[in-house]
Amino acid sequence: MEQDEDGEMRVTGTKLKAEGETPHEPHVLGRMCPERDEKGGYIIKVFFEKDRSAILTRKEFLWPTHQTIAPVVGYLCGGELGKLGTPEEAAERDISAQEAAQERADRERKELFDRIRAALMGAKTIAQLQTAWSLTNGKKARLGEEFHTRLLAIKDSRKAELLEVA
Repeated sequence: MEQDEDGEMRVTGTKLKAEGETPHEPHVLGRMCPERDEKGGYIIKVFFEKDRSAILTRKEFLWPTHQTIAPVVGYLCGGELGKLGTPEEAAERDISAQEAAQERADRERKELFDRIRAALMGAKTIAQLQTAWSLTNGKKARLGEEFHTRLLAIKDSRKAELLEVA
């Protein structure tokens, strides 16, 4: 940016599409732009879209200098970048992450089933049974077909028991 004859700031130089026009992936990608302040002047601002260290990613700084990116320069220049590993290792990590997510979902599904089942079994009147059954509203997909069917059977048997007593 330079000031022209009128004192206005204007963009100079060329723009580079860092992701598409460089033969390599940049270590740090920051977008610098001027912004007007309350007094009519400009504030230079940088927004870091990404950096390989993740220290500056998605952060914004006013009046950037070399000191702004100094925390990552040593890391990026002196250290070794993380390795992706082989496709087999990546597949193993993906599979274990999927299994962990499935186990967590199954555990949450079972806890929800147990909570609703306890409410259905604890119902002493038809009104309490209806209230307990309302806990399933909007949760059929989360419960899964098997648990929902089991809860429906429990509700129907409890309803028959309560009508018999009444």
